Amino acid sequence: MIVKVDMTISTTNFESMKFSLTSCEIGPNFKQDDAKIAFLSLFYSSIFKEKTRLSVINFFQTKYPNYNVPKYFTRASRTGLYLLLKSLDLPHNSQVALQGFSCVVVPNAVLQAGLTPVILDINVENFNLNIETLTQKWNPNIRVLIIQHTFGLSSDWTNVVNFCKEKNIIIIEDCAHALGLQIKLNGKLINAGEIGQACFFSFGRDKIVSCTNGGLAIIKAEEKEWIKNMDKNYSKLGATPNLESFRNLFYICSTVWFIRPYYSLFGKGLFWILAKFQFLGDVYTEEEKHGTNKIISAETLSKNMFPVLANQLTKLEDFNLHRKTIAKFYSDKLGIKYEYGSVFLRFPVMVSSSSYLKILSSLKSENILLGQWYQHPFIPKDSKLSKFHYNKNDSLVTEKLIKNRVLNLPTNPNTSMEAAIKIAETIAKFDKA
Repeated sequence: MIVKVDMTISTTNFESMKFSLTSCEIGPNFKQDDAKIAFLSLFYSSIFKEKTRLSVINFFQTKYPNYNVPKYFTRASRTGLYLLLKSLDLPHNSQVALQGFSCVVVPNAVLQAGLTPVILDINVENFNLNIETLTQKWNPNIRVLIIQHTFGLSSDWTNVVNFCKEKNIIIIEDCAHALGLQIKLNGKLINAGEIGQACFFSFGRDKIVSCTNGGLAIIKAEEKEWIKNMDKNYSKLGATPNLESFRNLFYICSTVWFIRPYYSLFGKGLFWILAKFQFLGDVYTEEEKHGTNKIISAETLSKNMFPVLANQLTKLEDFNLHRKTIAKFYSDKLGIKYEYGSVFLRFPVMVSSSSYLKILSSLKSENILLGQWYQHPFIPKDSKLSKFHYNKNDSLVTEKLIKNRVLNLPTNPNTSMEAAIKIAETIAKFDKA
């Protein structure tokens, strides 16, 4: 990769970044208003919380009018995927195709539903699944395809959709990276989530909008039997424990008021202490890392989280505009182009393996933490692959990218242009080819 940066802008005053943190992962979306709402959520009335829940429902119902009334809110998006698969009521020899370069919770949801994952390779242009590996691996037992809109990058899905129609394969869209994304189908731009029979969203701590964790699954209104089964299975979920919902609200307040703004003073140490003593909670369980049939976080989303989520959704357009602005700067300075319609949850940059750690280390000294999706076919990197039927010989592009490394540049609402400039300059310094 040949990188050219206009060094005349490097004289920008970085004083505002002296102590604060720029990160893809530590409370990247949260602002002062979110922290205030998170704190007050401990005291809001049930009536107010229900009002904000209804506003969230209205948002998704307006955006996706051809789907069922949005009501399948879960503590984690992986639970929503599990419920979607379970509610299809497929034979136990059924298979679900999904790509590598993803999160371990996706194949785990397949296992939990009593189905078998079939892992597909990806393409280097947008890190989404390669249609050729789908056609090569197709067999009559593949009943479902999970489409992942990696990093919030736009793709043309026409060939994939046509193939699935021909083979009678159900499409579930993983929109964890993709709220607000536009994708191509038959020459037109449509919303991510509209090309399949169902989709699910994530409200995790580093997604497009966040209430620390949570998810939503929706199904096309015409899928009456699927919705009937989904209603039955969803009704069996328990409630999120109060301690868990308090921990989520505490995470928002602590990242906004203490960890991010004072990261190099005491924020880093505070974050370590909170993580060490489980005040922040784990993203993945040990069972998930090793592959499990055990259902994880099989609970509904706490009503305490809806005020924060509703507030985040009011800022969605501004958030995505900011992401696109930062991404355009990276694109111009690094000479990397992605498809129109992308929302850039993160801006991926392929670099040489020799420069990868140098770039990370240099920026870390400036309180800039780049994301590291994906150092492994399924993150986290200590996940066991054999349980997920992963074969590296069938995933040559995935293996190549893992070996040569992909940097995730931050684009979130707390990423300043000053930080983006520093990031581009650092990549230019260490990665010349």
